[in-house]
Amino acid sequence: MEDMVEQYNGAYTGVSLTLSDDAESTEILSPGEPGFDENDMLRDEYFVWEDASLILAAPPKNVVRYSWTMYDLDDGYSEVAVMTANGKNTGREFVVYIPHSGLEVNHVYKLVLQIRDTGGADYKDSCSVVVYKHYIF
Repeated sequence: MEDMVEQYNGAYTGVSLTLSDDAESTEILSPGEPGFDENDMLRDEYFVWEDASLILAAPPKNVVRYSWTMYDLDDGYSEVAVMTANGKNTGREFVVYIPHSGLEVNHVYKLVLQIRDTGGADYKDSCSVVVYKHYIF
């Protein structure tokens, strides 16, 4: 069983990710690796339906601390308490099921990811998250 899990997880080490609207692959880099740029940890914006999930992941290697913080741009840039799938916002993954998150529909938020690498250097990136109504025609 352990071999099977290791083989599965090994498929995600040094993997290239192809996004549906991008024609090119992007290698997922971590702090300390050549070519790492903190401004590439997140895309500029994410659009998510009111009945869907937002699932993001930070760099996988050389990181000792993760922090995800959501801000409401319409409310004077105030911090928003978001109900994540694991109940915290300090892990590598940021998983939010929108109907249970407390986020409003037809609203734009700013999500900030902060990480600290094994050498003590801090990195930060941010993106817009747009929650919109899912119309079925």
